Amino acid sequence: MRLVLPLALVLSAPAWAFDWNVPKLEAWTQVGDAMVVNGVPLKIYAARSRWKLQDLLQHYVRRFEDERFFIDRKARLPGLELPHVVALDTESKWSYLVYGFPERDGSTTLILGAADNAHRVPRSAGPTPWPMFPGGKLLFVSDLEGGRMMHFRAAATADEVRDFYAQVLGQGGWKRQDDGTFTSGERTLTLRVAPGTKGLQVTLLEGGGALVPVEAGLVERARAALADAGVAPTPR
Repeated sequence: MRLVLPLALVLSAPAWAFDWNVPKLEAWTQVGDAMVVNGVPLKIYAARSRWKLQDLLQHYVRRFEDERFFIDRKARLPGLELPHVVALDTESKWSYLVYGFPERDGSTTLILGAADNAHRVPRSAGPTPWPMFPGGKLLFVSDLEGGRMMHFRAAATADEVRDFYAQVLGQGGWKRQDDGTFTSGERTLTLRVAPGTKGLQVTLLEGGGALVPVEAGLVERARAALADAGVAPTPR
């Protein structure tokens, strides 16, 4: 019986976990190196294909169906608005994500990956990137190449959270800037707070100084990785 499991940021594993076999492949490269989202080990790959995006997505729907994976047709991943396919092998606990975007030359750039959910490290087993606000409930942690994120809920006011991090980060050498970000050398840390139904939603992100949606961040990284592999980006 195949059940629905949380799919973290569903982004990859070793190449042998699933044979991607991209049709009409022009280029293939790994995006980044060691990545962890919410305790789940990830790898991300970018590929360039001569096939159209919709044909590629249908291809992977058939591939996942052939493998008897569960396909979550209602999956909504935060920050991901591009057409995508999400699937889960409930026996091995590998989860898979495929999405992409068309290039002007008629080719398609794909972002592919799978998460090793079987080897997820529980939140309580590892340290958080930054001190937790007293009484806060941790909801999400990610440690990706070029960025780290921590998201939690707190029974506090926005000013109380800001004052807390101004103090503890200041003790660690971070300087608060006029725009509310914190800097330490070339590093930038963004603190975002927003009201929620069960308390204040708090997000800390290091890397770029802004909260970049999943698709925007990976699109640019995929383009850079393909360029490093010798594939020239098409004009936008």
